[in-house]
Amino acid sequence: MQQNISPEHYFYLHKDGILKNYEDLFSALQDMDEHVFRHHVNEHKNDFALWAKDVFEDVGFARKLERTKDQSQTLRIVFTRLFL
Repeated sequence: MQQNISPEHYFYLHKDGILKNYEDLFSALQDMDEHVFRHHVNEHKNDFALWAKDVFEDVGFARKLERTKDQSQTLRIVFTRLFL
């Protein structure tokens, strides 16, 4: 389902972890420490939305991610994108 991306487009999580696709993002969000999530998603930015838009050119999905700052909601949005 996911397109392959080159290593220079991988998403490097704060502290630990590399994401290569949305499946990796989904898995990471399930166990992600709140501090790590807040590093990437806060009132000033949403790194996951930027990654979806800039790397995968998935503008609709990026817009959905931009609308929330909540980790559980972000997980639901990613789940919906992958499985529904």
